[in-house]
Amino acid sequence: MATGSQSLQLLFWLMVLDLQNSNSVKFSVLGPEFPVVATVGSDAILTCRLHPATSAQDLEVRWISASHNSIISLYRGGKEVNVSQIPVYQGRTQLVKDGLESGSVGLRIHGTQLSDEGVYRCFVQSETFNDQATLDLKVIGIGTVPNIHVESYQDGGIRLVCKSEGWYPEPEVLWRGHGIERLPLSSDHRNTPMPDGLFQIDSPLLVTGETSKDLSCAVRNLYTNQSKEAMISIAEPFFVKISPWTLGLSIILGICIVFSPLLVYTSSFKNAKFSLSNEVDFRRAVMKPEIVTLDPDTGNPELIVSPDLKSVTRSDVKQDLHDGPKRFSSARCVLGANSFASGCHYWEVLVESTGDWAVGCACESVTRKGLITLTPDDGIWSAGVTGGQYQVLANPRPPLYISRTPQMVGVYLEHERGRLSFYNVEEEMGLIYTFQVHFTEKLLPFFWVGSGVEIKIRH
Repeated sequence: MATGSQSLQLLFWLMVLDLQNSNSVKFSVLGPEFPVVATVGSDAILTCRLHPATSAQDLEVRWISASHNSIISLYRGGKEVNVSQIPVYQGRTQLVKDGLESGSVGLRIHGTQLSDEGVYRCFVQSETFNDQATLDLKVIGIGTVPNIHVESYQDGGIRLVCKSEGWYPEPEVLWRGHGIERLPLSSDHRNTPMPDGLFQIDSPLLVTGETSKDLSCAVRNLYTNQSKEAMISIAEPFFVKISPWTLGLSIILGICIVFSPLLVYTSSFKNAKFSLSNEVDFRRAVMKPEIVTLDPDTGNPELIVSPDLKSVTRSDVKQDLHDGPKRFSSARCVLGANSFASGCHYWEVLVESTGDWAVGCACESVTRKGLITLTPDDGIWSAGVTGGQYQVLANPRPPLYISRTPQMVGVYLEHERGRLSFYNVEEEMGLIYTFQVHFTEKLLPFFWVGSGVEIKIRH
């Protein structure tokens, strides 16, 4: 049997062991759910975090490139130790130390290259425990604005060529006429990989007298949906069947017409292709926009409408509001107080956002209880950001060709003509998309508000 002294010693060592175990902090290393996207030449920031939140200042952190099977950044003893980096990363990595105390472990890669694309591991180790997370880095190239030029006279028509460079991965090229009509690509269209791995675009198009005279060439990154577009107008003299020696004079005349002061004057509306009467209506509506206000009786209880009824934000706390027949019960939506049964109407909204949102129109009889799809099937026509990308909320979702997500959006309703259009106010009133619908009832301004979003109606 153990003596009393032995029992006390045993108890002492059990307490020491228990204290040591209590100081052995266990944690999980978590990475982002989706791939990290970086543009060629910009800085990529890879971030993982400790859960529960634990200071990483005294821990060892290793960033490992799976593609090179090598440690590209080592943090140990409170400082970076990168003397053994492989050459491709030398001088290009920097540990982000601002968040170490709160358990955020980040790595900045300067001047992202295509070769940086791949899988990375974030390995964190204490004296008694370690864990790691895996991250996927996608590198993209958003190329130059396309350049359209007249190359030659061919088979009674004009051969145009659209050129752009600096794209990755291989982009989609789209020729359009009348703003929406898709034209087939030529058999000698080429997406050529250059020595740096980026793609160069050479896309010819034969324009004849039967082809639309107003043409655009858009190049789109299929991974992020970002695009750049150029437009050209071809004058009628291009298609007159004349002898080759006079063609040069016709081309010069056509170019002069394209760049005449009249078209310079109307360039702010370069994407709107209306008849004269439609354009007059559009200009009149833009010059005198609707005074749109929000109807707080329609707002979901998680939405906060400002006292002046001109802005709405999302709250983390559900308000205790009367659930009347007008109020959205599940979808985080609110309607405008205005209703439109006829005529042309235009209004603008400013979106300050880190989350999802959409603006547009909804029919007066829109379903407001239970789950809804926020699509035309439910009487809602809108566009906005979902999953980090600007999209039209329809099924199926049509492709968009925009260079960046708009913050200032113009909404233009032509009730009798059955058109609802969205414009990027910040980029010279560029047309984003037009719904073609036969409206049969009153329409109201519509707003869907996600977390981290504030929508303001401009007057």
